[in-house]
Parts: sequence; structure tokens; C-alpha cells
Amino acid sequence: MRKYFLWGFFCTLLAHAQDPSQAQLLDDEQIQKQFPTKIQRKLGITYPIVKVYTYQDREGKHFWVFTENKLYDSSSKKEKNYRRNSEGEVINDKIKAFHLIEDKDAFRQVKLLYDYRPEWEGWEFSIWFWTKFVSFTDLDKDGYVDPVIVYGATPTDGDPDRAKVKILAYHKGEKTAIRHQDSPDDIGRETQIDASYYTLPQPIRQRIFDTINRLQENQLTLFNPEDFKKLKK
Repeated sequence: MRKYFLWGFFCTLLAHAQDPSQAQLLDDEQIQKQFPTKIQRKLGITYPIVKVYTYQDREGKHFWVFTENKLYDSSSKKEKNYRRNSEGEVINDKIKAFHLIEDKDAFRQVKLLYDYRPEWEGWEFSIWFWTKFVSFTDLDKDGYVDPVIVYGATPTDGDPDRAKVKILAYHKGEKTAIRHQDSPDDIGRETQIDASYYTLPQPIRQRIFDTINRLQENQLTLFNPEDFKKLKK
């Protein structure tokens, strides 16, 4: 049985990681209206859109467009026969997120997030955005939203002990990453913390703690106690 360590001092009760007062999740109809095929081509959006969030801050009106490249069997010409994992979920090999700002009647790209599934001998992985845990909130109250993005990759056989997780926090245009590799045993787990993490405002670091705890509560990953001590410094 996997044991999940929670750093109690930093754990807060969050009903939702998302602050509804600062970001709106677009429905399918709104996505089609805001990002028709012509606009998607212009922006270089080639993977299927899975989620779009929008919010307003002092910089303007923002859109985060999350896309995932879904694998399918090309032998069928009539319809796409998507490949699925042991849980029946479609397998993705690549992901992209577009951070856009509305500029008059067009969009200006602020940043592009791209990643692909890991290659591990003997294992096939699927990668996707864990949008249940993303956050678009002005955490340090400076008038600018501080996005926290979460995504990960797990074996297609459903084994959570070899998952990879990335937590990305954006503050004043700079990215800070927490990269974590899971393993069935303590010694095999590895957490990499960007040096810029230690200069982030405390509310942003708090949100990262809360996010990690929620991931563990949902049994999506497991951090060692010493990793939390590093994050506490």
C-alpha cells in the first residue's frame, strides 16, 4: 500500500484549486466561437483542444488553450479508432498549451508550453494536462494572475508508481518548475526544484504545496518527506 505524506503545516482545505472569480472555463460552444478552425490554423493549434480558460488582469484578457495529441489506429479510413489505456482513456503522446492575450481583434501569443510522453524501456506512457489542479489566481495580490499548471504522464497499464509529474508556476513572466519522478520505492523517487522557487512570494509557494497535497490525496503521485523539507527551505 502506498503511504502519502502530507506536510500538515502547509496543507489548507481547498474545495477547488480554481478561483472562479478570476478564471472562466469555456464550454464547447464558446470554444468553437472563440477559436474556429481558421483561427486555430493561424495560431498553430494542430492538436485537439481539451480545455480553454480565460481571465482578466492588469495585463489584459488572457486565454489558456490546452491541447493534446490523441493517438489512433490509422488503418480505418472511415473513422478514427483511438488507442486507449487500461482505464479506457485515450492515449496522448504530446501536449501543447497556448497562453494568449486578446489584442483588439486578434491574439498575441505570450508563451507556448510543449512536452511529450517519456520513453521508458518496457513501458508505454500517456501524457495529459491535469486541469482539475490548475490555478489562475492573483496569489500575491499585485494585480497580475499567477498561473499554476499541472500535467503528468503515467503508464498505459495504469501503474501509478512510475508516473511523472510537472508543476509549473508563472510569476511576472518567469517560469518555475517542480519536476517529480515516481517509483515503487523511496530511493527511486526524484524531485527537481528550480532555484527560482525559493524567491517566489509565499502565497505562490503555498499554492504549490496545496497542489502537491491534493495530487497525493488523489493518489496521482507520491513525494518523499525529504522532498517536502527541501520545498520548505
